[in-house]
Amino acid sequence: MGTTLLRRFGSLLVLLVLTTAASGQCGITVEAGAPFCAGESVSLGVDAGPAGTTYAWSVPGCPGCLQGANTATPVFTAPPPSDGTDFTVNLTVTEPGDTPCVATSVQIPMEVTPFANISVNGYSATAFNGLMVFADCTDPASVDFAVQDACQQCTGSALSLSMNAGAYSAVGTGWSQNVTVAGDMQTLTYVVNNGACPDTGFFGLFVGNTQAPPGSFTLDQGQVTTICSDGSLSFGLLPGLGVVGTTYTVYNGESTTPYGQYQYPPPNAIDFVYGSSSCGNSTPFITCPGGQACLASPVGSYSIACCITNPCAGICYTTSVTVLGAPSAFFTHQDPVCEDTNVLLDGTVTGTQANCAPANVQWSITPGTYTPVVLPNSADISVQFQEPGTYQVQMSVTTPACGDSVWTDVICVESPPDPSFSLVLASDCAPTNATVAFDTPNTEDCPDPMEFLWSVSAFGNNPCQDTGTFAISDPDGPVPGISFSGPGTYLVDLDVEDPGCPVQSAQQTVTVHGPPEPLAFTVDQDTICEGDPVVVSGTVQNCDQGSPAINWTIENGTPASFTGANPGPISFSGTTPGQPNTITVTATNGCPGTVSQDIDIWVVPASPPIDPQVDVLQICPGDPVEVTFTASPGVTYGWAITGTALSGSNVSSPFTITGTDGLLPDDYTIQITSDNAGCGAADASVNFQVQQAESLLIIGPEAVCEGAEVNLTVTGATNPQWSINGVQGGTGNSMTDVPAGTTTYAVTSAGVPGSCPGQAELVVSTIAYPVPGFDLPGTPCAGSPATLDNTTAGAFGWEWLVDGNGVPNNTVEDLVYTFPSTDPFTVSLIASTQTSPACPDTATMTITPVEGPSVAITTLDAATCGSTISVDLQADATGNNLAFNWQWSGGSAGIEDPGDQVFTMNGGVLTTYTVSVGVTSSGSTCAEVTDQITVTLYPEPVAGLVVGPAPCVGQPYVFTSSSIGADVIGWTVDGTVQPTGPDLTHTFATGGPHTVGIVASTNTVPACIDSSELVVQVADQPFVDLPLTAIDTCAAELLLDFAPVFSGTDPSFSWDFGTSADPDDIISPAPTNVLFPGDAFAPVTYPVVVSVSVPNSVCPSVSDSTTVILHPFPIAIVNADQNTYCEGAEALFTQVGEGIIDSCQWVFSDDPADTITTVFPLIQTAHLFPLVDVPTQFVVTCLVYNPCGVATDVDTVTIVPSNITIATNTDPLIGCAPLTVTFQNNTASDTSAAWYLPLPFGMVVADTVVVTFDQPGVYQVIARSYACGFDEDTITVTVLEAPVPVMNAAPDPFCSGTPITFTSTAPGTNVLGWLFSDGDSSALAQPSHLFDGPGNYMVTLEVGWALNQCTGSITTPVPVSASPTGGFTFGPPICAPDTVCFDATAQSTDSYTWDFGNSSTEEDPCDLFTAPGVFPVSLLLANADGCTLLLDTVLVVDTLPQAVFSALVLDPCHSPAPVTFANNSTHATGYLWDFGTLGASTATTPALSIPQPGSWPVQLTVSGTPGIPACIAVVDTTLVVHPEPLAVAQVLTDPACTMRPVQFDANGSQNGLPVWSLGDGNTAEGMMLTHVYDSTGSYVIQLMITGAGGCTDTLDVPLMLVVHPSPTAAFTFHAEESLPELIHFTNTSIGATVLEWNFGDAGISGEEHPQHRYDLRSDGCEWPVRLSVMNAEGCADTTYRTVHAEISVVHFIANAFTPNGAGPVINERFRPDFVVDMDVVARCDYRFTIFDRWGHKLFETTDPYAEWDGLFPDGSAVPQGAYVWAVHMVHPCIPPSIRDREGHVNLVR
Repeated sequence: MGTTLLRRFGSLLVLLVLTTAASGQCGITVEAGAPFCAGESVSLGVDAGPAGTTYAWSVPGCPGCLQGANTATPVFTAPPPSDGTDFTVNLTVTEPGDTPCVATSVQIPMEVTPFANISVNGYSATAFNGLMVFADCTDPASVDFAVQDACQQCTGSALSLSMNAGAYSAVGTGWSQNVTVAGDMQTLTYVVNNGACPDTGFFGLFVGNTQAPPGSFTLDQGQVTTICSDGSLSFGLLPGLGVVGTTYTVYNGESTTPYGQYQYPPPNAIDFVYGSSSCGNSTPFITCPGGQACLASPVGSYSIACCITNPCAGICYTTSVTVLGAPSAFFTHQDPVCEDTNVLLDGTVTGTQANCAPANVQWSITPGTYTPVVLPNSADISVQFQEPGTYQVQMSVTTPACGDSVWTDVICVESPPDPSFSLVLASDCAPTNATVAFDTPNTEDCPDPMEFLWSVSAFGNNPCQDTGTFAISDPDGPVPGISFSGPGTYLVDLDVEDPGCPVQSAQQTVTVHGPPEPLAFTVDQDTICEGDPVVVSGTVQNCDQGSPAINWTIENGTPASFTGANPGPISFSGTTPGQPNTITVTATNGCPGTVSQDIDIWVVPASPPIDPQVDVLQICPGDPVEVTFTASPGVTYGWAITGTALSGSNVSSPFTITGTDGLLPDDYTIQITSDNAGCGAADASVNFQVQQAESLLIIGPEAVCEGAEVNLTVTGATNPQWSINGVQGGTGNSMTDVPAGTTTYAVTSAGVPGSCPGQAELVVSTIAYPVPGFDLPGTPCAGSPATLDNTTAGAFGWEWLVDGNGVPNNTVEDLVYTFPSTDPFTVSLIASTQTSPACPDTATMTITPVEGPSVAITTLDAATCGSTISVDLQADATGNNLAFNWQWSGGSAGIEDPGDQVFTMNGGVLTTYTVSVGVTSSGSTCAEVTDQITVTLYPEPVAGLVVGPAPCVGQPYVFTSSSIGADVIGWTVDGTVQPTGPDLTHTFATGGPHTVGIVASTNTVPACIDSSELVVQVADQPFVDLPLTAIDTCAAELLLDFAPVFSGTDPSFSWDFGTSADPDDIISPAPTNVLFPGDAFAPVTYPVVVSVSVPNSVCPSVSDSTTVILHPFPIAIVNADQNTYCEGAEALFTQVGEGIIDSCQWVFSDDPADTITTVFPLIQTAHLFPLVDVPTQFVVTCLVYNPCGVATDVDTVTIVPSNITIATNTDPLIGCAPLTVTFQNNTASDTSAAWYLPLPFGMVVADTVVVTFDQPGVYQVIARSYACGFDEDTITVTVLEAPVPVMNAAPDPFCSGTPITFTSTAPGTNVLGWLFSDGDSSALAQPSHLFDGPGNYMVTLEVGWALNQCTGSITTPVPVSASPTGGFTFGPPICAPDTVCFDATAQSTDSYTWDFGNSSTEEDPCDLFTAPGVFPVSLLLANADGCTLLLDTVLVVDTLPQAVFSALVLDPCHSPAPVTFANNSTHATGYLWDFGTLGASTATTPALSIPQPGSWPVQLTVSGTPGIPACIAVVDTTLVVHPEPLAVAQVLTDPACTMRPVQFDANGSQNGLPVWSLGDGNTAEGMMLTHVYDSTGSYVIQLMITGAGGCTDTLDVPLMLVVHPSPTAAFTFHAEESLPELIHFTNTSIGATVLEWNFGDAGISGEEHPQHRYDLRSDGCEWPVRLSVMNAEGCADTTYRTVHAEISVVHFIANAFTPNGAGPVINERFRPDFVVDMDVVARCDYRFTIFDRWGHKLFETTDPYAEWDGLFPDGSAVPQGAYVWAVHMVHPCIPPSIRDREGHVNLVR
């Protein structure tokens, strides 16, 4: 896309050409150019892009310099001044979907441009009517303005200054000039020219005042205020005594835009012509250029206003006019129209009646053969014409006030056409032509001729339809030419349109015949067995009316030939080997042409018989079998051994069967099968036998401890031979050896006739002994748990013994044990391997425990109020090597009794210390024992109270406690106790000092207390009275004194006078000379308020008030709206005085007796002064009144006469549109010219006016020149119409590479020339032009009238789109079925249409070709602009071969395993077999032998048509040869006993899963197996190993398993009645000969009925007892029972004792006496306590040896009397019912 920037300036032409890339930066070149001056406009242009294109122009550093910055054609204007710095124009063009293209560094060269400007000392400039005006509005007689040069960028410029008072010139800058102005406007023109860029400034100097300018604006006499549109009104405009510089702005009410603006002197009259009605108009307020507001008109009228303004003041005159709409009738309609159809007459009506009601409408139509559909008084009507012809329609619009309007037009009515035609074919068979005869009658009633459109399309479901095989010529004529090149049924359609009537249609169908379609017969099978029939299906698709002729020829078939649709079943008598029989079918019909089809049938002969034989009838497992049979060519053979997985395929004679090692001894049948393509089978079989092998079993252990001997026995062997780790080891049924490490023992047998040799193997491993050890950190504490850490390396089984006896939970790795006493103990750890057999070893240690510590703090808990307390810390402790640890916050000690310790309060808050002591026994594992007490320090409270402002008599007052740390607050007032609580509310009855007290205390024990007192001053309440009454008077201001009556304690005053006052007066008790100012415009009311309060107290404030009202005196000020009036103009006077004026009495000096009075609110009047010959001054007086008095003011005005004659010049007066005309005012004397131009120009005030008329026509222009009067001239301008060119281009769309033909269709014009934007041109009337490439080209056509010299041109963009280019490819040749992917390489393309048998719109489609053949391929490229390109070629698809084979492993359980293959591939020319590591072959049917077990991949690759790499097929499979299973078994349990697990081991077996037959009817799976036999006897054990693929090996365990009876262990026990720890045991076992007792406390016995005494000094009273028994066969049993010993503690307690020192000793102390071992008592949880009769504890101990001595805890003697004792003893062996006892003892002194 190209862009241009074009500017014409003098003789310079600047052209900037911008070209854009698809994205990124735009390339820019500057073709030619010259610098520009600031203030000049530069038009920028860019070729329009497609719809949606956006443009963004910008100029850095000059944001306001562009107009239309987002359009294609903005305008750049640089403001002056300019220092010559160039500007950069940036453009961003974004087309839809494109990346923006950014244009940078486009320079617009700039000249240095001056800015003509001046300044005036002491004055600032304001804009007024296009001038910068310096005004003095103080009404001086004259002013000397000091004008100075303020030009910018004027260096080297030629300067000139001209004024209407004189002319000045200078070169350079810095000039100054004094200009004297008296009572008017002085204009200055400042011209600067530096030789390149001139500049002109326009300025004004004005002297005046702020009074309204003189003048008047009134409706001319005899004019009315209600007119019709297009009528005119004339208003008189009299300038009065105006001055130069006065502007007259006139509004006619149709809009807020000025109707005209005139300079002094204005025209004497203004004529308004109204083009529209004012009905419904509501003109808003109009504001004059000087800011004055004009009154609005009533709704439905126009407000006419005249603003008379100068740089200092202004005034607005208003009136209103009602404009009624003039009638106007017009309507449009369709022409021609059709009879009996609704025709809309669309009327346009304007005009209103006097009340703004719409105008009346009336319709008339001749002749009368029509039907109106709506009422005739409507602006729109709908009509139906019943007959064709010409009708005249008239519309009349009438208004009573503004007259009538009539519009008449003619409508032509047409009859609808009734088309019909006939069609005759030259031949019924394609190709053929049709002759068409048009039978439609001519019903032309109107000039426009009928239009025809013929079309042809496929019709119905004709199966022979060949869509698109027809052509039509002259489809727009009445008789077209139609031809058919293919068969089918077609619909011929004719559409006839008579302009104005709907399209009418007629259709006919025609059928064109052809030869039959290509044949598609099929057979039910193409390969058959000899003698089988073939059935043909299918029909002939006939494309003729008659039946087709079908002929069949059948090679070697019955029937050999046939004529008809279907020959029925066909049989074949024979075939040539390797050759098919062919069925040929042909078809013809009435149309020229024959079609045919060949069908190949393959015939397979029957299969011959076979006779299989084997080379040997009996074999051992693993021996091969060779089979021979009678084979025939072309037949595939396979084999299988019945009942096994052994089989093979594709074998030939002879073949060998391997893999028999998996066969069990039995008779087997080899089945031979043949495959002759399903045509008969000759199957046969042959038998052989597999003999039994000897079953050997080695009996012995799998593992022994290091150095142990192993004894082995073999069963089931004949002449066994042993080997040890492969070395000859002797003969015989047994073997004895000491293995060194893991050892393999093997045995083989020679076998006997009728059986096969056997072998067996046993692997024996040795087990290393553990190295046990353990450790005990520290010395254990008697009675406390101790942990013995096991240090043995490795995972073993554990057993701990203490003094040779087992202990509870003694099989853990680390033992936790409580030593019961301080005696020495022997601890043993037995570590055993977790194997079978287990291999044990022992570690031993002697341990002596120590006694544990105890501690009790004897100091009691302590508490105090205050910050410190001293506490004596003491404790009692027992034990060995004691270590003390006292702890409390802030202190610690390591001794038994720390003594006095001082505890300090933390931060003055409640502080509690926890004092604890811990005691440990150094060097032992005894746990620490502890005791603790608490020490508390309570903080003392601080009493305090919060007091605010002083209390007030009679007012409740709240005192708030600010005490700290108190729980209870008490109060007193003047010594009287008040209610307690955190606050005290009290009301004082008297003023003066009062004492308030507060007491703060806590709820602690002991309680903490503090108190405080405060003296408060109570204030008396205030009072005030203001004895001054309200004041209401007339005054400009007023001074007053105030003296209120008041009381209170030290009162404070605050005054509010309603106005500003002296600060001292505001707070004074009695202020004087307070000033109250009045207002000249309104009454003023002052509210006066005095407030009295008592500072710093809670006493409420009091106040009193009064008012002061002041009324203003009147002040008169009169203003005339202007100082000078033209004679005959009314002068307007306004009273703007002050003082609430009620009315004004006006007196005029030309008639003092003629007075007038105006009242509020508008005190204004107008006065018409008499006509004068010379300027005359008149005086006006105003007397104003209000209730306070009267005032007077005067003003003067001057009345001026005037007259004038106008002279003008206009050039040219005639020309072609657009025509530029210059109007020049040449009127003599000092006048202003107003030009009244046609709309839209309106009225223009200037001496010279230049106007361009764009439209042809005759224009009237009125020129007026005026001072206080006016004169006018009327000028006629004739504008001729320029021709409007019309350009057409074809074909559309416009595509690159295609010529475009251009035509001009403007009637009455001659082509003057064509201009193409690529540089070419043409003078032909209809040129054809080829553009080089895509782009947006501009084409310009210039035409001229044949009758005059006027010309016209048009430039139209021609978007030339890029045509698609490119091609497409696809992959190498393929074989079906296969997928072909097409790859298109195209440019300027948006859509792709493929046809390759299927269709696709993807850019690069892929398609599956399922059958071979030659396929045409075409690609139609198209883009969004409608440009296209068609590409085509052909695709060849060959037949894909099929890879099919089968493979049979003849013996998959043995290696090596032969494999036979059958290759059934089709359409193949080459073969490649891939056997992986076993090699490869290119044979059609290869041979293969698999050397070892495993999965072996086989892949067959077949190739088809040579030279086509893609025509290959691959198939693969995996052949599996399984490992041979091996069964190895042994019985591990000896002896085997009933009801005891017997363990079986098959771990020596290989390549399969074991299944055991256990001899008692049970079977089980698993390498290691445990089984329990319920009955004694001898059992045969068998092991079968089943591997992958069903391969098996079976082993009978050599020796019979003998199961012996098991003994039953049982016993009873009872305790000795007098000695419960002595237990008697009775053996009740069955079948036992050997017994072993374990009593659970390390005691053992081998007696039959033993007794055992338990040590009750131990921690428990329950023991696990174990009895193990064995019989003579070595079968054993064990049983466990728990023995519980129950102790009846018997103790004697005296009922009295005498602790008086008189003896005997036994009576001096009191404690229980026990009849049980004291060591047992020492193990109890023991507590002995003494209470008095009130429950106070006097004595308590946990030492069973401790005695009460009859003393209080403080050592004093208790009094004689009865005391309560309690004994508590807890031991596992003591029943709960006797653990607690109590009673009384009498203490006697």
